[in-house]
Amino acid sequence: MKSRIKIILPLLTLIFIAYSCNSQMSSRKGILKGKVLDGESKEAIPAAKVKVSCEKITFDTIADLEGIFFISDLPKQVCKIDVSAVGYVSSSFSVEIGKDSSQIEFPLTLGIKLDSVKVDYTGSSIIYTDSLGNIKTAKDEKSKSEKK
Repeated sequence: MKSRIKIILPLLTLIFIAYSCNSQMSSRKGILKGKVLDGESKEAIPAAKVKVSCEKITFDTIADLEGIFFISDLPKQVCKIDVSAVGYVSSSFSVEIGKDSSQIEFPLTLGIKLDSVKVDYTGSSIIYTDSLGNIKTAKDEKSKSEKK
C-alpha cells in the first residue's frame, strides 16, 4: 500500500502542476499581427518599433522589411500599442487582443517634411597612411605647403 502511495502521490502532483500551467497559458492565447504604414503614401515602414503593453506585461518587437510584425501568446484583453519609427511621429493605439489573427494597420505620420537638405562637411579627408601608420589628411598637406 505504501509503495502505491509513493508512486501515485508524485504522479498526481505532476498532473496537478501540468494542469495549472496549462490553465494559465490558455488565458494568454491572443495573437497580434500588424503592419506599420506611412499615413499618406500607405507604403510599409521597415524596422518600426512596436511595444505592446498589457496589464503588467510588455512585449517589444521590430517590424520586418515589409513593415509587418507578429506577436503571439498575448493576454486576451485590451492592450496599448506604441509604434515608433525614425522620421515619424510616435503613435499609440488601443487594440483588443483575441484569437483573431487578422492584420491590423498602424499608420504613422511623417515628423518633418523638408524641401531640401544641405550638408556642410568641415572635417578632413584621409589622403594616405605612411609606412609608420600615421594618417595624412588634406589639412596636414595644407599646413606643410603654408610653412614653405
